[in-house]
Amino acid sequence: MSRYSILVNSCDAYSDAWPMFFFLLKKNWQSIGGSMPRVYLNCETLQYHYDDIEIINLNHADTRDWGDRLLKCLNEIDDELVLMMLEDYYYEDAIKTDVIEQCVDYMLADKKILAFQFNPTGEVYERKLTTEDSQYPGFVKRKKFAYFALIAGPTLWKKSELMRYTNKNDTPWDWEYFGSLRTWFHNCKIYCWMSFDNCIFKFDGDHGGAIHRGKWVGYKIEELSQKYNFQFNYGDREIEYDWIKDGSFFKPAPFYKRLGSICRNRIKFMFELLRGIWL
Repeated sequence: MSRYSILVNSCDAYSDAWPMFFFLLKKNWQSIGGSMPRVYLNCETLQYHYDDIEIINLNHADTRDWGDRLLKCLNEIDDELVLMMLEDYYYEDAIKTDVIEQCVDYMLADKKILAFQFNPTGEVYERKLTTEDSQYPGFVKRKKFAYFALIAGPTLWKKSELMRYTNKNDTPWDWEYFGSLRTWFHNCKIYCWMSFDNCIFKFDGDHGGAIHRGKWVGYKIEELSQKYNFQFNYGDREIEYDWIKDGSFFKPAPFYKRLGSICRNRIKFMFELLRGIWL
């Protein structure tokens, strides 16, 4: 029996990102003791296969809710430990699978560990977490009342507990923010990687991955295509180069346009706090 499985969260609309994603995943996966773990692909209707990677397509076209589809996919995976990824995070260097294997051992030994997150989080960026955990070299324990305790980036999860904190009505953004509130009142441990220079998964998270707001991040696609001599097919998706340079990413909508959303989120914040207490 395998020690863990890989779940790639995606959707049919992002199927154009799959060829390069799986090309880079295979290219940079440093196999230990044989082949890559079984890979599950979360999408609505499509079937996809790449080379000799064992991909099991989990199709759930019966729901439009991201959280519901995630729960149904997790329910179909036998392994209790699941390494979750996003399809538009293109890995640029060797993936440190030896560290992943160590984390599997840690989680099998300590059942209270919910997750190992394989990239530094905002708390590390802001220097709010600075002390390396003595038990788990390279990692730091996240604070109990952390915002964005659930993240969609490369993370090894305890599946049963992850399902507990996932609402079937969640969008990806609700899941990361409000799902994190659901963890606050439970004794679960979450650890994140501390090093910026020695990443377990190296990808361009600062620019939102290979796709930002539905458009290819042009300079990143060109850079990786040249590095790996990959014939990239842009298809019908638009290409964007200067979304940070022109400042548009940092311009919020006028307050009056955001007021309704602000009120709804405040109400939902209180609801999710109460829900977390009773989970």
